[in-house]
Amino acid sequence: MTKPEIKKLDTISAKVCKDRDNWECIYCGNGKETGNQVHWHHIVTRNNFQTRWCLDNLITVCASHHNLSPKSFHKDPEMFEWWVKTYPERYKKVWSLKGGSLKHQFEEVLKELEEA
Repeated sequence: MTKPEIKKLDTISAKVCKDRDNWECIYCGNGKETGNQVHWHHIVTRNNFQTRWCLDNLITVCASHHNLSPKSFHKDPEMFEWWVKTYPERYKKVWSLKGGSLKHQFEEVLKELEEA
């Protein structure tokens, strides 16, 4: 996959993720309506291409819960535990894909995201 294709899929999946989560932090509810910036976050690192664009691996969080505060998804393991307990079906799907050898094709991922 080319860099422009990766960037396009990242842009689309970030928007789809934020739309799904109503542009609000799934942890605290702050977001666009409250004047807070929101980020998309990967539960499994975005370096893993098996899960990079999997919507079950993506969440919308405010800047604070993304990486700015000690209680953030990047700094606090309890945040991951909270996600597992809150979204057990997403956890199962993401972990089933995590170590796989599936090779994504640009067109397949693009179609899946556009249909979400």
